[in-house]
Amino acid sequence: GVIKGVGDFSAELQIGGRPAKLACDEFTSLPERRFRSGADIERDNMAKGNVIVESNDGIVFGHRLDQLDDERYLILAGDNSLARGSVSDQGREVSFSAGSVLYSAEQVALSDGPSINVPVDGYGLAGSSTTLMANKIVFDTSSQQWLATKDVVMAGAVTGSCQQLVLNPESVILTGGRSSEESLCKISTALEDSSRINLEGNIIEFVFGDSLVISDNVFVKRVSDATDWLRCDNFQATAMGGKAERQVSALIQQSEIACRSISWLHDDNGETFILNGAPSLNHPQAIVGGKLIEFCPNLSTITAHGDERNPATIKRADGQSAVGSLIKYNYHNQALEARSATFEDKP
Repeated sequence: GVIKGVGDFSAELQIGGRPAKLACDEFTSLPERRFRSGADIERDNMAKGNVIVESNDGIVFGHRLDQLDDERYLILAGDNSLARGSVSDQGREVSFSAGSVLYSAEQVALSDGPSINVPVDGYGLAGSSTTLMANKIVFDTSSQQWLATKDVVMAGAVTGSCQQLVLNPESVILTGGRSSEESLCKISTALEDSSRINLEGNIIEFVFGDSLVISDNVFVKRVSDATDWLRCDNFQATAMGGKAERQVSALIQQSEIACRSISWLHDDNGETFILNGAPSLNHPQAIVGGKLIEFCPNLSTITAHGDERNPATIKRADGQSAVGSLIKYNYHNQALEARSATFEDKP
């Protein structure tokens, strides 16, 4: 019952009940050695030298193959080399390399210096692919989900680091550690318009084509003609608008902003930002405060709303100041509208 083959050996195997093809230089199959499943005798298969395992889900190249049980095979790299291969992920080919590959019908688990190369075409990024490295990377063939754990590093179209990354057909979720600032998730990527976005936070969740959510120690920065950034504890954004909450500080279109929460909407006039919670806005041409502030950069307008406890205030760069229930300022044409206001001019 012992099968041995040497030189350009090939065979068809069953991995977890699913067919796979094997090619190698040397092959040995022993009966009744280690595995039994019910009344069926399982064979103990081993291979080495130019090992190739191919199935409908992908292909793996390595130096040695060991059968762990009736459903799992371990494929190892040779000395000073890596096992390599690819899997089909949503119809696209994701290539990988690792010191060891645990192959089954349900999973491809990569260990010992694993990395994968993920195409990112169609995501609006300047680059075409991202390389992902971690302590361990697992691909679930049924859910088409990637899980990378411990010391995750990204390079290429998207660069950054985190402690855990989950990539599935609908979204990508990055998780950091709470022990120190260095363990936060950090992402940097260039968009098709050549601007660059930097993101930081303990949890970053991006739902493809829908929304971006960041939690705990959030920092968002877009590097373009106007270098804008925002810090807060919770951040949510969609194509229609978004919201940032708790200890918000930001630089938006040359305006320094501080408040407890800020929300924004996209419409025909571009973005309109609404500041709540002791808001203040410091523009090069005016300092504005109140109970609520509306800021529309495309229209060059800042509108402050006030009440008895928190009146709307403005102090212009030319020295003029005003206090009232409503103040609307256009810093492009210097128009100033006010309601129930008092003015003071200073040289």
